[in-house]
Amino acid sequence: MTDIHIERHHNLTEPKLDELTNRMAEKLSGKLGGQCLRTGNRLEYQQSGVEAKMLFDQQRIQIEVKLGFLMSAFAGSIESEIHRLLDQYLTD
Repeated sequence: MTDIHIERHHNLTEPKLDELTNRMAEKLSGKLGGQCLRTGNRLEYQQSGVEAKMLFDQQRIQIEVKLGFLMSAFAGSIESEIHRLLDQYLTD
């Protein structure tokens, strides 16, 4: 099993943070299938071989991903895609 941990600080407005959260959910569901569930300041995703959660508040975003054995081969590209998406929203 492979774990990915990412923490970033941000200055996003609430609408932009919602947009980022929705985009992350779309990306996960679109590429891997599965379901995303958002509850308050938490986004959770689960699919065979992948568990992910994103916690966010007014200053910080934390992303934790647990990859099963088969998905761990894609850890580098998954982490790169998360950073790319965060960069897209956090550097505007």
